[in-house]
Amino acid sequence: MNKKSLNWGVGITVVWLAVIFLFWFFGDLKSPESLNELGDFLAGIVAPIAFLWLILGYVQQGKQLEQNSETISQQSESLQLQIEEFRKMVELQAQQIEYRNQSARPLFSFKEGSCIRKYESEEDDDYFDIFLSMCNLGKGDAYDIKIFADEKYQYEVYEMKRLTIDLTHEINFILNISSFDKFLGGMIYRKFLFLSFKDLYGNRVKETFTLYIGRKENDMGTSFVHVVEGREIIYDQLISS
Repeated sequence: MNKKSLNWGVGITVVWLAVIFLFWFFGDLKSPESLNELGDFLAGIVAPIAFLWLILGYVQQGKQLEQNSETISQQSESLQLQIEEFRKMVELQAQQIEYRNQSARPLFSFKEGSCIRKYESEEDDDYFDIFLSMCNLGKGDAYDIKIFADEKYQYEVYEMKRLTIDLTHEINFILNISSFDKFLGGMIYRKFLFLSFKDLYGNRVKETFTLYIGRKENDMGTSFVHVVEGREIIYDQLISS
């Protein structure tokens, strides 16, 4: 209970007792003659005082609850500010890491290549001996490079330990292309290549390339081997470029 409420309670109590004392000594009030009368007399004196202090306690409790609510609200706002600051710090750190990674990110490019079609007994499958020039045009070296012809089963067709920036590396691998990869009447073959590598900071990166093989009808040779980044390039876009 604060000092102001306490002073009011004490003051009213003293005034009330003083009024009772004056009425008792200078009025027509008679002294209690039995225990019952004494009990009623004391109850009449104490009850208003008790009720007064009950009200003061209730009011004080309400003020304390209000103060506690304000304190909790302020703590909640402070916690929200701390969370927001922490979120900004995490975002800033993520941006810094992303900037660092991008500043050393390898970028692969495949030049036009050639291939030789192999004779196989299975009519539905074609095997090609692929020759490509692979260049790193990015801002950092690439390490532990692996090329897969099947994303699900991780069928590896080629690997190299390192490819430095601005360096062209000649690669050669055997590639199986099934009937599912043929379109345009078998004139054009398409195969997805999945390239996995590590950057300067050890982050493992995976990229997808689409390899196109164009050949002449009834000819064992090829007209072109072309590799583009991603999966969305279709043949009409390829020949129009």
